[in-house]
Amino acid sequence: GTSRRGAARMPRCASDDRRWSSADVPGEASTRARRERRERRVSNATTTATTASDADERDGRGRPPRATTTTGTRANETNDATTTARDDARGEANARGLEIVREALEAADAATDAKPTTTTTTAATVGKRTFVFKSRNKLFRNAKAEREHRARLAKLAESRAFFDDVDDESLAEESEEATPKRGAAMGDRLVMSPNGLIEALQGLGLVDNAPELRAKMETKRRESTAAAPRAETLPSGRENAFDRVSNWVSSLPVFTPLKEDVAVESRGENRKDEEDEEESIAETEDELESLNEDVERLVIDDECSPLAALLRACDQNEQNVGSMSSLIKSYVKHGVKKIGEGTYGEAYRGEDGVVMKIVPMGGDALVNGEVQMGPGEIRSETSILKALTALRDHEADENAKNFTDGFIRLLDASVCRGPYSKKLLEAWDKYASTGASENEKPDGLPSNQLYISFACDDGGTDLEHFELRSMTETVAMLFQIVVALSVAEEASQFEHRDLHWGNVLIKRTRTKQKRAKLNGVELNIQTSGLDVTIIDFTLSRLTTEDGDAFCDLNADPELFAGPKGHCQSETYRRMKRVTKGKWNKYCPKTNALWLHYLADTVLEQKDFNVTAEDKQRLVAFRKRALDYKSAGEIVFDELFSGIWTSGKKN
Repeated sequence: GTSRRGAARMPRCASDDRRWSSADVPGEASTRARRERRERRVSNATTTATTASDADERDGRGRPPRATTTTGTRANETNDATTTARDDARGEANARGLEIVREALEAADAATDAKPTTTTTTAATVGKRTFVFKSRNKLFRNAKAEREHRARLAKLAESRAFFDDVDDESLAEESEEATPKRGAAMGDRLVMSPNGLIEALQGLGLVDNAPELRAKMETKRRESTAAAPRAETLPSGRENAFDRVSNWVSSLPVFTPLKEDVAVESRGENRKDEEDEEESIAETEDELESLNEDVERLVIDDECSPLAALLRACDQNEQNVGSMSSLIKSYVKHGVKKIGEGTYGEAYRGEDGVVMKIVPMGGDALVNGEVQMGPGEIRSETSILKALTALRDHEADENAKNFTDGFIRLLDASVCRGPYSKKLLEAWDKYASTGASENEKPDGLPSNQLYISFACDDGGTDLEHFELRSMTETVAMLFQIVVALSVAEEASQFEHRDLHWGNVLIKRTRTKQKRAKLNGVELNIQTSGLDVTIIDFTLSRLTTEDGDAFCDLNADPELFAGPKGHCQSETYRRMKRVTKGKWNKYCPKTNALWLHYLADTVLEQKDFNVTAEDKQRLVAFRKRALDYKSAGEIVFDELFSGIWTSGKKN
């Protein structure tokens, strides 16, 4: 077997070691006996090798072959030559092995004699004697590790000695480019270079853009060379370095695009008078709101900032940014109810028929675990809403080439400030009590948080919760979406890019037909008793007179990390492939991809009366939608034949 052949090839020393018994334990007598046995084995091995060598010489290994031989004789001579070469190699290997074994045994005897007499197990003894070469390598590695360890200990001792010699005076000897010197006496005036100031602010986490701050400091220094130093005198008393830097930084002006213009009271005013004034303030909600509006004013230093641009888009300025409560009162005269929510905000409906979308923006606090949207992103959505609302107004203009009422009407867009309205929080609690909410309650946002409020018409119930009754209603719903997207494509190169079933609103109507105009061609559309509108343009793209309004979806990689096989997640990934990640470019095929998604949704998620033949028509349309290059091409799909007619072209 394999084990037997393996044992036959083992060295002689290893074979003898495996036959040692448990009686071979270290001791004075046993050590002497082992030494004698080793010498006998070495002597016998040497004698055997010498005898084999003499026998080879006597056999006449070097004699020439006979002159006349048969074929069999030549074969025998060839075998003899091969055997002779193998024997020579084996003899040399044995001789070399004996030398190595002798050296190993002598080294082992020397190590045994040097160690004190101890009692060990047979397994340990056998292991050491069997793996002679491995043990030598291990000893070499251990010696190297010991040297490295001693070197580390020496370095550690050297460093400890260095720190033992350091005193307070040596620690205070710092460069002028560093933070305030620790050796400065209390009461002395702080003197710091611009670079030292930058490092101090960075250490406290108060600045991210060091070059910009350095430039501002240099400008400030040039303008106020004759003025008193900005740094305050350090107060007397015991303070550490962190307190001194904190006090010094607190005396600097705050660099921020948003700040409150609060009336500064005179320094000589008595604190007692201030407390009396605070106690006299009425605690009613209306008076507090008016007080906040009078005292807290939004100040924008940069007129080209995204916030300033957003205010201009909302026909506002920093002077008329009021509180959320006062803004809500202008929309809602009676009750209010929460009707939905999104990742970044909440949706409420007033009893007067106005729907409000409230989104916090531009702050540091997380909203539902996400970073708040900036004023630039909000401005993009505001511009898109206004442009799509204008398509409704084109219906009265005979010269307009495109109009549709398939997008929600924007009534007003306004920027407001916190705190969050109590009425909306009460509506939020009622909605959450039903178990339908997945968002965090917005009452924890700062009192000076900025919000954008979109006031729109009431578009009805979203597709997710609307009950479709027949195939006719389903086709009418899909075609109204197709027409709205087609008109917006033609008018302003529009892409929705997030048209899931929560962004399609439906309500029943008695109007049997509705009108639209696509590139000058009037369309008469059968409604089947449904009025469909599209909402939520956070991720949308549209071309305006001022440029392209879009959302860079590359900043949200999680949007494309949804589960495989899920149609909505796959639609986001298909969008990324067809746009090649260039979200500012116009790519109307994304609208066709979302129509594919909607067809899949009504097939897989909605339950309505449908025949096998009609269902097959929907399945075929779902497949064809992936091949269209825009929503405008889908207008002529066979699924919608007979549902619309065209008028005269202007």
